[in-house]
Amino acid sequence: MLPVVVVLLGGIGLRGGAVWVDRHAIPGRLRHTLVSLAGPATNVLFTLVLVAAVRFGTQSDGPVEFWAGVALLAFLQLTASVLNLLPVPGLDGGNMIQPWLNPQWRKMYDLFAPYGFILLFALLWNPRIGGWFFDAVFAVGDLLGLPSWLYATGLELIRFWR
Repeated sequence: MLPVVVVLLGGIGLRGGAVWVDRHAIPGRLRHTLVSLAGPATNVLFTLVLVAAVRFGTQSDGPVEFWAGVALLAFLQLTASVLNLLPVPGLDGGNMIQPWLNPQWRKMYDLFAPYGFILLFALLWNPRIGGWFFDAVFAVGDLLGLPSWLYATGLELIRFWR
């Protein structure tokens, strides 16, 4: 239910489903990092595929509502990509650096990991921090050529009550 509420309220892409990984069965720090990179890499891949679809699809005649929906999906994937790459305990970005921490820092990391996503979510509600986050997402979207007017239209379409 939370993902639907979040999308309807503000349009932030949430990270994918949590996957349990037996970290003790993975030999080496580099492999730990690569396993943690798999989730964000998938988000980035889907972002690029959706942005390419929007860029090529909008050149043809088609319903703008459809392409607005695809652009919104690309934007949500982009926000999930940026969110998931942040070095926050409990998120994949944090899990990528966790094996490289010294034991004292790793112990503190493990203490905060279960609450990292909740803390990050609370911080994003702060207008200044949320503004910085979305400024970064908008800048990456612009670099990728994702039309901001199109995903804004998609967001307006799913928030039909406004």
